[in-house]
Parts: sequence; structure tokens; C-alpha cells
Amino acid sequence: MDLTDKLTVMFFSALPSIVIGLIFVLGAFAVVFLARRLVRKMQFGDNSRRRIQQAWTEVEQHVADGDETHLRMAIIKADAVLDMALQAKMFPGRSLNDRLNFAIHKYRNLKQVRWAHGLRNRLAHEPMRELTRREGTGAIADFRRALKELGAL
Repeated sequence: MDLTDKLTVMFFSALPSIVIGLIFVLGAFAVVFLARRLVRKMQFGDNSRRRIQQAWTEVEQHVADGDETHLRMAIIKADAVLDMALQAKMFPGRSLNDRLNFAIHKYRNLKQVRWAHGLRNRLAHEPMRELTRREGTGAIADFRRALKELGAL
């Protein structure tokens, strides 16, 4: 066997390793590219952030009005604003609770807003339930912290 034959055998025996290496490198680039795209999608666009901030201004106006009825409306609206933010960040789910379950894996501090969401549900389904000012402002504070954690406020 001469040198040319030996080089040919070495080349073709190394070819599968070269191909596998190229596939691995291209796969790594594809993963990085897709991950960067996903991260960009999970950031707020200017329009969604503006809509969320405008809606939050309405929440704060209800709180400032001070009576129990306005505080109830503020909590219900704050819950909707949180849902809007989670949808804008593209968390999957059919309900706020579903989206919150996914979001908690990325944003651990969102666990604290579960109580506020539960209060909103109780207020919506039990219209005779009394709401104290302390409960209401505590729930609004939890919603505010969650929205700040998400980068919406």
C-alpha cells in the first residue's frame, strides 16, 4: 500500500468523526440561536409595557379613591394586569393560574402573588365577602411586586 492509499484510508476512516463533529457544532449554533430568539420573545415590547403601565395607573386610581368598592375593582383589575403581563411574556396556559404555575419556575418571588390572586377569586365569587383596607392594600402590594419582578413596572 503506497502513501496515497494510506492517506485515502485515513481520510475516509476519519470522515464519520468529522461529519459528527460538524453536526454537533451546527446543532450547538442552532440551540444558541433559538434560545436567544426565545429570550427576546419573553421580553416586553414597548406597546405591551405601555398598555400594562396604563392599566396599572387605573388600578392605582381605584386604590386612591379609597372605598371598599373601588378597592375590590382595583384587585380585580390588578389580577387582569398580571395576566396581561404573563401573556405578554408568552407563558403558556388557559388561565392566569396556569400561566402563574409556569412563571413561578422562572420567577420564584411570584409565589407571593398567589394569595392576592386567591383573594381576587374569592371577591369575584363571593360578592358578600367583606374586604378590609389592610387586605386590599396588601393584595395590591403583592400584585405590584409581581409586576416589578416580571419587569412590567
